[in-house]
Amino acid sequence: MSYEREHLAQALDLLEQAIDREPRYGPALALAAAYRANVGNYDWADSRDEEEKRRAAVDLAREALRAAADDPGVLGRAAMVLGRFGEDIDAALALIDRALVLNPSFAYGWYWSGWLHLFAGQAELAIEHFETSMRLNPRGQRGFHLAGVGIAHFVSHWFEDALAALRISLEEVPAFSPHIARWQPATHTWAASTKRDPSSSG
Repeated sequence: MSYEREHLAQALDLLEQAIDREPRYGPALALAAAYRANVGNYDWADSRDEEEKRRAAVDLAREALRAAADDPGVLGRAAMVLGRFGEDIDAALALIDRALVLNPSFAYGWYWSGWLHLFAGQAELAIEHFETSMRLNPRGQRGFHLAGVGIAHFVSHWFEDALAALRISLEEVPAFSPHIARWQPATHTWAASTKRDPSSSG
């Protein structure tokens, strides 16, 4: 999957055609929900219809769960959408935990779990889960994982580690730069101030 706006739009169009043919196909519903969420992640959503797109993604995620509640991929993608859009984070964590019980070697599941635990304010656990995902899939796009790792380091006040991870992430996944770039300037400032005054990291 190429993470560019036009390719994401093409993928959504194909998924909508598949859903029209088979409205109860859980994997297609979950993937469509996840791609709609990605539109928001990359700041491609028009603010005028942002709420409409958010609601469409949440509705698709819930339909996917009703159609395929024992599919780890469906559980994971639905959990990410529900967590990403401010639904019940505890419910989202329960869904991703269920996905990992069904498939403990599910690299994407550990990646999604990293983001969900980060959303829940559990930064150290989030880092562990991102790292588990990278170990399970060493050829995967680690730039996305390192974005999560960098943000987790930032909120934990480990600013130098945050800056290092975010820089690598920006180099490896330029298309994700709008999301990552929000964190990098503040991280650089805090890292510099921490070098001058070690007490500032407390």
